[in-house]
Amino acid sequence: MKISELLEARTPKSQEPATESPPEKPTPVTIAVTDRFVRDFSDFSTMPKFVEDFETFIKSKFANPQAAWGKKDTVWSSGKMVPKLKGWSHAHIIFGKAIVIYRVVNNKIFLAAITDHLSVEGEGPRIRNLGEYVDSIDLGLAYKPQDKERKTTTANPITLPDLEKKLGIAKDQEPSAEQLAQQALQKSVLALFYEMAAVPQDRALLMSLVKQGDTSVLFFFDVMNPPIPQDAVSLEDLKQLAKRALAAIPG
Repeated sequence: MKISELLEARTPKSQEPATESPPEKPTPVTIAVTDRFVRDFSDFSTMPKFVEDFETFIKSKFANPQAAWGKKDTVWSSGKMVPKLKGWSHAHIIFGKAIVIYRVVNNKIFLAAITDHLSVEGEGPRIRNLGEYVDSIDLGLAYKPQDKERKTTTANPITLPDLEKKLGIAKDQEPSAEQLAQQALQKSVLALFYEMAAVPQDRALLMSLVKQGDTSVLFFFDVMNPPIPQDAVSLEDLKQLAKRALAAIPG
């Protein structure tokens, strides 16, 4: 054997550097919103500081969907009381008064509803109804056929700027005269209901409105200054405003 052949046999062949696979691109953050969430937002937007704090919340979640928005943002992990709420989160935008119900799936933020503390506590009909509702939302997962039949609520994809426009909080969007007038009416009614909630006899009227749809409270619209037309606010909105006042003012 030649010396050159011997050296070649003992000299390890240079190895090609291992080709590193490119890092996986992070899943982009997206948002989906239900029609109920948009309606709820309109109802709760009359509360002081709600809109400003919600904007802080949604931008924080959009920057990092998996991070909790402080101690007021928690996920239902066990679901012992209402199993269908397991995996859903609730963030107190205004503690105990305005709570966003949402879920993050594969970096997609599903905005489901806004409610008060009475709908997220205990194990009564309100929290059970909330569980049934969120269970009906289609999260775009691979459901079994029998589970797919229950997914009757659509969450529509939307960009963050378009969401702000849809909710009427875009900085470059001026509310219409009709929106301003309706907001002013609801603020007046809510202020009235806050006063009524502190008086036992009037509080009973608010409770009757919420539970039975009793519109006896409309009597007070005529004596307000200025008076409010009795048909200016829908019955459903009246109920929501009454619920908010009752929850905010202890009985």
